[in-house]
Amino acid sequence: MNDSEIDNPSDRAIEERARAALRESVERLDARTLSKLTQARHTAMAQLQRSRVQRMRRFMLPAGSVAAAALVTVVMWTGYTPSGTRPGAELAVDDVELVANEENLDLLQELEFYSWVGSEAAANSGDAG
Repeated sequence: MNDSEIDNPSDRAIEERARAALRESVERLDARTLSKLTQARHTAMAQLQRSRVQRMRRFMLPAGSVAAAALVTVVMWTGYTPSGTRPGAELAVDDVELVANEENLDLLQELEFYSWVGSEAAANSGDAG
């Protein structure tokens, strides 16, 4: 109990008498008993520390697995590449330059044909493998 929790003067007096009695009883203990009590306290504290570590391990393994899975999901979903560029970005720029060239306006007119040729080539490469 904290001193602020005790409002009643009689309760405060009882607490003070109990503390005094406990102090006296500790002072009357022999060295062997004090040593045993100290060893028991250290053993209990070590066991408490081990149980905390075990609980932390039990919690951290699943939490770490979830965090790793979330990280992999985000990386896969966003298509992150370490070089900082998306695969095929150079091709997109080349395609725009090719179409933007005035000499290649006939490519725009026959876009459907070139799309069909591309899909046929992709289908044939899939059959060959």
